[in-house]
Amino acid sequence: MINPENTDKQVISYTPRLIVFTLITTILLLILTVTWTKNTTIIAIHKDAVEHLNTYKSYLSDTVNNYGRFPKLLSERTHVIESLIHLKEQNTMNEYLLEFNKTAGAAVTYILNKEGIVIAASNYKNSDSLVGKDLSFRKYFQNALKGIPHEDIAIGAITKTLGYYRSYPVSNGDEIIGVAAIKFNLNIFTHHSTQKEELMFIADEDGVIFYASDTRLLYHPIYKLPEHSLKKIKDDKIYADLPLLPLQIVSESEKNGIKLVTIRHTESEPDTEYLMAGTTNAKTIWNVYFLFDVSDVRKNIKKNVLFVLLSMSVLCIISIFLNYKNKSAQILQKSNNELLEQKAITDKHVKEQEAINSVLKLSLSSESLDIYLQRILNLIMAHFSQSKGCIFLYDETLKILKIAAQYGFSKEQLALCTIVPLGKCLCGLSAAMQKVVFSSDCNDDRHTIIYDGTTEHGHWCVPVVSTDKQTERLLGIINLYIDAGRHRNDGDEAFLTNIANVIAGVVLRKQEQQLIELDRTEGLTTLSAGIAHEINNPLSFIKSSVSSFNKHIDVVKHYIIHSEALLTPEIISEEKRDELLQFKVHDRISMIYTKISTANKGIERVMEVVDGLKAFSHLNKSEIDDVDIVKCINNASAILKSDAEGVTIIHECTALPLYPCEPQAMNQCFYHILQNAFHAVNHSGTVKIITKLISSTEDKTETIQINIEDDGIGMSEDVVKRAFVPFFTTKEIGSGKGLGLSIVDGIVKRHNGTVQIESTQGKGTSVTISLPLKSLHH
Repeated sequence: MINPENTDKQVISYTPRLIVFTLITTILLLILTVTWTKNTTIIAIHKDAVEHLNTYKSYLSDTVNNYGRFPKLLSERTHVIESLIHLKEQNTMNEYLLEFNKTAGAAVTYILNKEGIVIAASNYKNSDSLVGKDLSFRKYFQNALKGIPHEDIAIGAITKTLGYYRSYPVSNGDEIIGVAAIKFNLNIFTHHSTQKEELMFIADEDGVIFYASDTRLLYHPIYKLPEHSLKKIKDDKIYADLPLLPLQIVSESEKNGIKLVTIRHTESEPDTEYLMAGTTNAKTIWNVYFLFDVSDVRKNIKKNVLFVLLSMSVLCIISIFLNYKNKSAQILQKSNNELLEQKAITDKHVKEQEAINSVLKLSLSSESLDIYLQRILNLIMAHFSQSKGCIFLYDETLKILKIAAQYGFSKEQLALCTIVPLGKCLCGLSAAMQKVVFSSDCNDDRHTIIYDGTTEHGHWCVPVVSTDKQTERLLGIINLYIDAGRHRNDGDEAFLTNIANVIAGVVLRKQEQQLIELDRTEGLTTLSAGIAHEINNPLSFIKSSVSSFNKHIDVVKHYIIHSEALLTPEIISEEKRDELLQFKVHDRISMIYTKISTANKGIERVMEVVDGLKAFSHLNKSEIDDVDIVKCINNASAILKSDAEGVTIIHECTALPLYPCEPQAMNQCFYHILQNAFHAVNHSGTVKIITKLISSTEDKTETIQINIEDDGIGMSEDVVKRAFVPFFTTKEIGSGKGLGLSIVDGIVKRHNGTVQIESTQGKGTSVTISLPLKSLHH
């Protein structure tokens, strides 16, 4: 069945010029579309912005000029001039200013004398009255006193509100005797024609925004102010103590008189791009700006780009369809050829996977290692259809390779190749380097073992290596004879490497099983001798106690039988009486109880040993049962009584829930750890056993933790790293096989637990086992 996607790709591959032309045309159209859409949309927005700006500018100029007439009118009033000359009728002046303020629609109207002191104000009744206040520091006062009418934007020193100030000098003839000032609320700048989708703000002559349709813009300079401007604003107390941080303009550009700025209002909001238009009128202390969101530009670009892409897609589909119609037969043929090639590759992979599955299935059998290796080799030879091959096993003691399985070898070949030293010939070279060695010709200089009648052939030597426990161990070599001239193939090499990895696991497991059985047999012999000693000792003093007990019973029995006759005063003599008194029946009875107690202790010891033996019987069984971990530890400790002689054992065992596990395996686990601890302290130290239940509120799990500490000889850091490596031991030759901790690690991992060792040479060792509850894989 042909894949339509592959067919499309094949069609396109036959029309490179069409594809290149289509791509170039599409890219050019997209660039033109984006550029044209952006320019036309920006120009339209800018035109709209200029119209808004001119309208608002005219409105604002007219409004401000209208409000600017009031200070001049006030300065020309006769009673205002009289009040400054004579400083009388202050209440009357206050009332007048109150009415004038209402007419002007101002926030506050007031009169200042030549010293800048307010002598009358329209807000004289309010708590923030200006009457009597010194405002000589204000620019509008200072300029007006020089005869220059002034306008200003500032936060009121008394009222604490922002306002627009106009001032005018009050003259008596040619002499200026005071200043008339009016503060207007900023609502005079409001223009009701402003649209909601645009942002409008007004900035003072220093660029500080004092009025805005969006409060986020207030009291921000458009750009960073120079130090002298900041100092002037601070000295004049224009904006009180506000920080005056500049707008966060992320980027800005200007082309053909159109300015685009990107502003970051807050850290939590995305940056916004605006078209910015504003006035630059040097005759006023304020300038008007508009910010128009240009997000519509992106929308228009997306819309037009989508249209172009859809149009080009339709054209492209039509072109492909027409091209496909002419070349479909050729494409179908090519697709068929590719499918056949793919089928051949798939068939090979299936065949390899079937072979690997067979190898894995064989790895589960209980056959001997030699039979297993021979069957694996037969599968390999059948898969590659070759006539000769062998599998070597590595002898770590003699440092040689030995043939464990062979296929198609003659007697002469077996005589030459049964044993191969490391580094010799291709097999020995592969073993020494622990790398794959390939040779397509037996005349290869590395091929040193030659025999008469050798035919042309090559070799594929693949090492069988175990990398368990962070330690690489060479276990053997797969040697495959191949036809001369055959090329190295990554797929075949990967297949052989996978087979080698499976063999490595099986070889290691079967070797471990053999040595574990040997270690178990030797251990049972040692255990039997120790148990015989442990049982014979209590049995000896049981026998002695029972023998003594019988003698004392006979004496007491005799006395009881003859006591009535012996105690008759007529027949008892003084000599007999003394003998009777010296007999002390009571002491005999006490002795009997003592012997019984001694015998009971011996019996209890025998029962303890027997219970321990029961727990350690049938170690190869793997039934799952709920057990008491502390009891498992006590069983192991009971069996090791002789090893623990002279050792102080401290138990800090808390009550634990029953743990689902393989009981015999768990007994064996604690047996090996305690045996190592007792040997480490050598009959003169302390072994501490701590058990506890650890609960985790995070992942709602419970873990049983067992810690066995000793103050013995300890281990170096290098020894700790290799402690779990099978067959590694620090004991003298013949004293141990180095499998104890390897067995412990296997048992704990089988129960999904972990085991950790901490040790300091000369100070002692701590072994910690963690067993998660309800996590054993059946």
